[in-house]
Amino acid sequence: MGSNEEVGTVKLRNVFVEAPPDIEYRYGPGDEAIVRLELFSEADDPATLVSVRTDLAQRVEMIADPDCDGERERVSSIVVPPEGAVNEPGSPHSAYHLRIVDFRREVLAGTTVPLVFTFRDAGEVTVDAMVEAGDDGDVPPPRADCPKKGERRGPRTPR
Repeated sequence: MGSNEEVGTVKLRNVFVEAPPDIEYRYGPGDEAIVRLELFSEADDPATLVSVRTDLAQRVEMIADPDCDGERERVSSIVVPPEGAVNEPGSPHSAYHLRIVDFRREVLAGTTVPLVFTFRDAGEVTVDAMVEAGDDGDVPPPRADCPKKGERRGPRTPR
């Protein structure tokens, strides 16, 4: 459903912008949007996402809930564990997403937002992330970023 790209040993999978909340199927200037993604590393060392940007907005923030307590916070990087994954279903490293802040112009559902991902050591890659539409039948299932109460969780991802 989302866009896929690779840079070095890092794979970006299922990158998409959540559907706009209004009935007009658009984000307007000043609006914010959530970006969902999965990250995979095929390396023996961790891969670190150090920044994400787009020309369509003031900034893109990396957001985490490392304790899975509902308290989301802005982080300066996201570490993809060696030969591991971030946000893969069932992964202990699954409490991350991006927030696009302050769109500069109107962005319609069904169009794409070019996001530039920069990884320490792996380099840079641009992903054209589709903006999902709310009721077109191609909507992702609700995210369960953290394990449900009583489920075991793996080690905490370093920031």
